Amino acid sequence: MKFKDFVIQFIITFVVAFIASAIVIFLYNLIIHGAGRFMWSISVMLAFTVGFAIPFSTLYTSKKK
Repeated sequence: MKFKDFVIQFIITFVVAFIASAIVIFLYNLIIHGAGRFMWSISVMLAFTVGFAIPFSTLYTSKKK
């Protein structure tokens, strides 16, 4: 995998993880606390972690073959 492919996978994974975590956190706050609010810091941190981990693991496993 080239660097360009890694960056594209990172961006796609980051966006999907950010949207999913924002929705889940919003619904959690709405159901549990009764106040629908976003926790942007948690969503961004989770998206960066997942966005880096998944393409990196794909890169690592593709080099072993």
